[in-house]
Amino acid sequence: MIDKKKIEHIFRAYDIRGIYNDDINEEIFERIGNVFSFFVADTVVVGCDNRESSQSLKEAFIEGVTSAGKNVIDVGMTTKPITMFVGLQKNMISAFVTASHLPPEYNGIKFAYSNGIAFPKEDNIKIKELFMSEKTFSGKKGSVVKINPFEDYKNYLIKKIPDPEKKLRILLDCGNGTAGLVVRDLFEKKGYDVDTIFEEPDGRFPNRESELLDTTLGTAKELSKKYDIAFAYDGDADRMALIYNGKLLSAEEMAFIVLKEILKKRKGYVVTNVECSRIIDKIVKENGSAIERVPVGFTYMIQAVHRRNAVYGIERSLHSCIPEVMPFDDAVAISLYTAYIVSKLDLEKILKEVPITFMERINFDCDEKTKFEIMNRIEKTIRDKYNKYEINTMDGIRIDFPDSWILLRPSNTSPMIRLTIEADRAERLEELKREFSKIIEDNL
Repeated sequence: MIDKKKIEHIFRAYDIRGIYNDDINEEIFERIGNVFSFFVADTVVVGCDNRESSQSLKEAFIEGVTSAGKNVIDVGMTTKPITMFVGLQKNMISAFVTASHLPPEYNGIKFAYSNGIAFPKEDNIKIKELFMSEKTFSGKKGSVVKINPFEDYKNYLIKKIPDPEKKLRILLDCGNGTAGLVVRDLFEKKGYDVDTIFEEPDGRFPNRESELLDTTLGTAKELSKKYDIAFAYDGDADRMALIYNGKLLSAEEMAFIVLKEILKKRKGYVVTNVECSRIIDKIVKENGSAIERVPVGFTYMIQAVHRRNAVYGIERSLHSCIPEVMPFDDAVAISLYTAYIVSKLDLEKILKEVPITFMERINFDCDEKTKFEIMNRIEKTIRDKYNKYEINTMDGIRIDFPDSWILLRPSNTSPMIRLTIEADRAERLEELKREFSKIIEDNL
């Protein structure tokens, strides 16, 4: 018997996740599969990552779907984007068992429509409501067809992405995630000289954390000095990091490189979130294009890319989208396309063109129950004091000054308020840090 109230917290705005055998288990996933069938017209594509609990949770979810009379295409252990690619090709909704970058004891599930847009908050709330209700869907037992999705996916990308203009030596850090199932073969077929580390999928993630950070990518950063570039992937391969000569490039630096090529071919919107640096603004404006900023969260970014028919989208968390290649955040596809771009450019020269700014993020602990009340008080203070500047409350409170900007936003997952600052000068950053830290502390 499921204690529904006890596990209510597993239902998040954009996915379902929790600790295996504490928060989630096979019984719960079977129930999730059953109520999820509400969204399935006939058939759903289902896949999973390589966490130790993923296979059994996937099978339980499939049992729930088929008990409701709906059919399943099971793509097995793969990447989240490959599962979505199959959904795109077959015009079907998809579900993927994963906890992305979280530690190995976690697991969860994410849903996407056939066009690659993840389920929005409203649809995930509907799944929660159905789960918490007494509603159960039933019908003639659905079928399960197992397919191998890798060859179709690789053939698609090999045709879609041009061959390199010069042969590069590339290091691929697969992080023991599912990128290791496909990425070496793709790069070698494109003619790159490739070495890999942590290629073998291992759901314990024994060699590094799945999160893509300076602190977790030490091995790849050190080894990258012997290569032209290196790429690193998170556990389910929907995020990618670019490393050059021992340095993990920021999302903005990565965007600067990619947009050098994309905006030559086509003008259009570039989508980024309210946390991203104004570095991106520079190259976008220089090329006669426009930026649309959205709230933090890859779902908002992908939605805006589709809505604006944008040429590119990126988040500071390293989710990115190049819709001419794939209309969602596919790290393997984007890394292959980025390698092609790098093969055409003098990367050292391009990186010297990236504007130098000073950026810092500071976390302030606060009570989870009063977090939003505190933000309301801070907003009132800011509106009274800074009303001559542009104030954006799309996601938190952002103020744009001529030489800088600040963003205050409550964390979606932790009891804290984050202050992000970017300034043209180090002295200005320190000035803003003192000024806005005091405003926060006075309201805590």
